[in-house]
Amino acid sequence: MGKFVFWVFSLYLSLGIASLEYRPFPHYEGVPKNLILGEHFEIHRPDVTLKGVAIGPKNGQPILITPGYFGSAGYLGDLANHLSNYGYRVYVLSLRGKGQGALYSGLKPGFEPREGRFGLDEMVRDKIAVIDILYKHHGTPIVLGGHSLSGILIRAVSVGPSLGGENHREDARIRRRLKDRVLYAPILKSPSPTISKADELGIEMTRFQKLRMLKAHLYITTLAPAFSKLRDSNLSRKLEQLLSHVPFIDALAKLGLKSLDLLNSDIMASKDLGKLKAYDALRIAMAQRLEQDIVSDLDRIIKNGFHSRKGLDYAKAYLRSETAQDRFPIDLISGSDDTLALKEFNIFEAKLLGLKHYVVGRSHMEGIIGEPSFEIAKIIHRRTQHHLRTSKKLGCSRYFN
Repeated sequence: MGKFVFWVFSLYLSLGIASLEYRPFPHYEGVPKNLILGEHFEIHRPDVTLKGVAIGPKNGQPILITPGYFGSAGYLGDLANHLSNYGYRVYVLSLRGKGQGALYSGLKPGFEPREGRFGLDEMVRDKIAVIDILYKHHGTPIVLGGHSLSGILIRAVSVGPSLGGENHREDARIRRRLKDRVLYAPILKSPSPTISKADELGIEMTRFQKLRMLKAHLYITTLAPAFSKLRDSNLSRKLEQLLSHVPFIDALAKLGLKSLDLLNSDIMASKDLGKLKAYDALRIAMAQRLEQDIVSDLDRIIKNGFHSRKGLDYAKAYLRSETAQDRFPIDLISGSDDTLALKEFNIFEAKLLGLKHYVVGRSHMEGIIGEPSFEIAKIIHRRTQHHLRTSKKLGCSRYFN
């Protein structure tokens, strides 16, 4: 009896409390034009309110897509629109402590920041809770998409983590339940956990790959946090308001991006924006602030591997091929020259676990924003239809629950 009570309590802590609520946009700050006609929704967690936009027919196959590090749900508008044109119900959702304006997922009144509140473990809990609520809302398994950091979270969720109590661990029952509730998961341009296990897996990193890893580390733990602090200041806000009225600001933004292409084209290049207004796209895409918890957690992952704060080795659990068939299906999509998610390691991961792997675009952002996002939408559509057909043929609970 005691073990059963402990398991129920652990499951409660892992899932938390969540509810979905549609409500009008309070304002349109941070909402791109291609999402303004969507429906603003909130998912209520015990301590934060996660905010996003839903577009597409309400009875369509549900797809959830979440952004990456230092990102807002706003930059997923192009991809969401392409997918909704196929008839899907698409939810784009900012991670806790991230987002911009009306899409900022912040703390509820009465809650204060504390260590770990904006860390990866809480984001994993959120992800599981959102899967459950969308599954119950639609009565069908969802497609679970994630870019960059969100791809890391999806891998962690797939192992069935039990995050209650003093020691975090894998739980086969949670893993099976999530397999029933996730049709499949496209992971978009996300760093592979094989990087942290390179020595154990016998992967030899070249000098060039090591240099690129150093660049990624510098960007994640130093440059992005410094830029975030600058951007979150009152002076920056006033400057942003002033710049929005400057003639030819879009041309200046594109020129600025172009000048950075030699240094930054593996992360985001000027051509990635396509026909989008560069200034608006950049302003809406970036989160209002970057919480220290996530910076610390990612620094810890880079140095010591992908672990929870209480001992669960997510990378080891995920890369265990003998349990891969017991998890929901995953596809990997890489950029050909993406420093933040090196393609070679995603290829190794795909071979190790028998996953599908695709290459779309060059940089970390190409194919996520702008016109090239149509290519990723086509892949997700084709693979979603494949999994729906497969589930029907098998007659399995994953489709009929």
